[in-house]
Amino acid sequence: MALLILLLWLSVVAAIVRNFNVTIYNTYDFEVFVYFDTGSSGRFMFQLSSKMYAIVDTLLDHKYYVKQYPTAKEVLCRFKIQANSNIVNLQDKAKKRSEVQLNIAHGVNKTSLFSHPLITALPELPDAALGRSIKLRSLHSRGVVIYYDDGEDGAYMGTLQPGQETTITSYLGNEFFFVEEGFSKKRVGGSITVEPDKVLFLIHNNPDETDHALEEQEADPLLSSVSAVSSAEVDFGSNYLMRTGVPWLHHFGLRTGPRHPPSLYMWPAQRLGQTHSVTTPEVYWACKGAAKECRSPKLSSQLSLSLQLQVVSRTPRVFLIPDFLHTFEADHLVFLAKSRTKASSIGSFASGGVYSDETRTSRNAWLPRQTDPVTDTVFRRVADLLQIDARLMTSDANAEDMQVVHYQDGQRYEAHHDWSLHGYPESRFITVLLYLTDQAATDAGGETTFPRAIDCDDDKVDSVESVESSNIIDEEVSGNFAEAFSYLDKSKCRGKSKSRAFQVTPAKGQAVIFYNLLSDGNADDLTLHEALPVTKGEKWLANIWVWDPKMKIK
Repeated sequence: MALLILLLWLSVVAAIVRNFNVTIYNTYDFEVFVYFDTGSSGRFMFQLSSKMYAIVDTLLDHKYYVKQYPTAKEVLCRFKIQANSNIVNLQDKAKKRSEVQLNIAHGVNKTSLFSHPLITALPELPDAALGRSIKLRSLHSRGVVIYYDDGEDGAYMGTLQPGQETTITSYLGNEFFFVEEGFSKKRVGGSITVEPDKVLFLIHNNPDETDHALEEQEADPLLSSVSAVSSAEVDFGSNYLMRTGVPWLHHFGLRTGPRHPPSLYMWPAQRLGQTHSVTTPEVYWACKGAAKECRSPKLSSQLSLSLQLQVVSRTPRVFLIPDFLHTFEADHLVFLAKSRTKASSIGSFASGGVYSDETRTSRNAWLPRQTDPVTDTVFRRVADLLQIDARLMTSDANAEDMQVVHYQDGQRYEAHHDWSLHGYPESRFITVLLYLTDQAATDAGGETTFPRAIDCDDDKVDSVESVESSNIIDEEVSGNFAEAFSYLDKSKCRGKSKSRAFQVTPAKGQAVIFYNLLSDGNADDLTLHEALPVTKGEKWLANIWVWDPKMKIK
């Protein structure tokens, strides 16, 4: 009998101390500060920007309260952890009653707790409707022109010289053919059809070409080397696919093999809603003029700016940063770009060439970091956001000039990747998107979509590493807050997941960053993204691309 009573008592204690995942959502128009209510006083937990949310590990019956700023006497609202629901809307709940009863659902998967006003889930698309990268490499002894087979004369996709390679975003079942440069109708190298899990396609001389042409190919040291690299890559790629479930997409060298893992810092993304905080001395500009007058009056009493990166996708690794730019800074970048814009293009001079295409119909301009003090500040602030040395944020080191893009009247940029192959391991590693205007209306278009985003199943991840706990919680409040989470290496969960496609609504001053490479150095095919057509008003956006290990293209 005593044993039964003891077991019952232990079960009650276990229920009481059970941890829950709670989503706290700030719909106020200002930043708030969340405190753990200890009874006699409060313990500061974390601050939460407007329209952002935090996922908290907490306990049943724990109480919290919210203030607009640390020294405020007024408490905006209070809430207590109870069982039944899993999300609290601070503003709406505060309007209804003084104490919020926050109900927690038992057994809720962390990955399902995802809600944000600027993030919208998209329906799952069939595989055939999802773009994917393929690699084209020329072993032809002369230049070849690439065409997408559209059933007519073909759509131009670039040119490759002997030994060159390029990447193309394509779809299952797409077909391509090749024409010898300078001969508009002389097809060479056969044709290719995109199929699952095959990414490397080689363009050879035609078997029926003259023996002289074939001898040229075999005697050319460059083509012989590229052929040897290709054979080694096919073997490596087969093993890599079997081991990770992902094709090898990035550079492969004859002597070096696959490109190395990134050398620059990579923010972890253990769970949706996880928030990282960054403090930077690069405070806002609020007007055009001397720094002492224009470095944001609202921050005049502060020497630094606090930024928050919130995980909105783990696979690919995408973060949302509210209030990254001041309104003046956004307007100023648009002002600088307006007189410099020209029609946007795609491709690169290093692989396949640069050309205009109907898949990208915007206009753009390029602003070097040294354009003026505002652009210099933005680059320095980006460096702090990414946790890299500001000296690397130049076109002589790791960062391209800022690209400012203008969309209007149905203009768009269809699904594409920001990374590409150029015949060397250097690559775009990080994409920084800066939204310079708000959406003109809720149906105005211009959203940024990630159609291939997925949600890994935690217990099916092959690789686990220990990571530090999120900084949104004071770990002294509960013994479980320092728990090490399973880190989802994106190359480990493909084929073991479900779609979590989403889109980001443009909001002036907001930033989005995502990593184009996986932690092992492979390209992340899931970073496929699209700028939807603008149907009302206009959209201005800025991009900054950071390379790893250094920038190669000038």
